[in-house]
Amino acid sequence: MKQLFTFIVCISLLTLQMSEALAKNCTKGQSCGNSCISWDKVCHIGTTPTPTTMPPSQPPSNSPPIASFAMSATSGSTPLTVTLDASSSYDPDGNIVTYTWQTSDKQGIEGKEVRVTFVNAGTYTITLTVTDNNGERTSYDQIVTVKTATTTPSTPYTNSPFIDYQWKISPDTCLLEHADETMTATGFNPSGSTGRHEVVGTKGNYKGVIACIGRSEIVVFMVAGPNYEQARKLAVQMKENF
Repeated sequence: MKQLFTFIVCISLLTLQMSEALAKNCTKGQSCGNSCISWDKVCHIGTTPTPTTMPPSQPPSNSPPIASFAMSATSGSTPLTVTLDASSSYDPDGNIVTYTWQTSDKQGIEGKEVRVTFVNAGTYTITLTVTDNNGERTSYDQIVTVKTATTTPSTPYTNSPFIDYQWKISPDTCLLEHADETMTATGFNPSGSTGRHEVVGTKGNYKGVIACIGRSEIVVFMVAGPNYEQARKLAVQMKENF
């Protein structure tokens, strides 16, 4: 009888140890089914559940703005004024708050549409920097080439090519009797005489002269103007109409 009692006690202790081991492997406060020694089948002596830690929230990423602009001219002569238009710039996830322009000759200006003037010949870089509402910046540049302007003569006859033709006439022919008529027939507007034997006239940018050299029989037909070939033709026409 004593041996039977001892056997029952041993079995009970073993069962208790196994149940306690299973219970320690459960999560405290959670259902543990038949592995618990608790009457309500809820783990009371197991591990305490580890609280779930959420990662810190990250601010949304910002896309940089897109910088772009159009120019009214990419080349020209001094002084060259260029209109710059940044309407094609944009921000994919916000809006652009500033437009800043800088040229390689140290001109600085702000605005969506601006004008810059180059007074000296050279090659210049124009840089646009746009900033969005999150402070992100992007730059874009283009090149403009400026040449020295050609100087227009103060009068159409200065340093102009000219042609002259000589023609003999009889000594008893008065030059001025025919010069005005010759000028008119050739399309010139006679503007008067600069001497007894010389008549001048104008036709657009061309100036014509019919003159007698001293008291000789030689008459000279001269035309000055911006185009040599055209001046030559006009001189021939005056000679033919004299």
